[in-house]
Amino acid sequence: TRDQAAFNAATVGKGCTVLIERKGKLPGQMLGKSPWLQSVHLMTDAQIGDLVEVGIVQAGPNSLAGVAKAKAAA
Repeated sequence: TRDQAAFNAATVGKGCTVLIERKGKLPGQMLGKSPWLQSVHLMTDAQIGDLVEVGIVQAGPNSLAGVAKAKAAA
């Protein structure tokens, strides 16, 4: 819907934690859910069940594209 597309567009440039749920369509791609329950696809070596800090870089009508943020050194 138009409201969902507007909400998705408003998330571009923001960061969030994504729960990885399954493999994506492309090699190395994973799909997860944002705190707002949108689907987020990103290239990562994270496994199903992992929480990944993500920067949202693009909004589509039904999903968001994200980039995993670098982990801080321990």
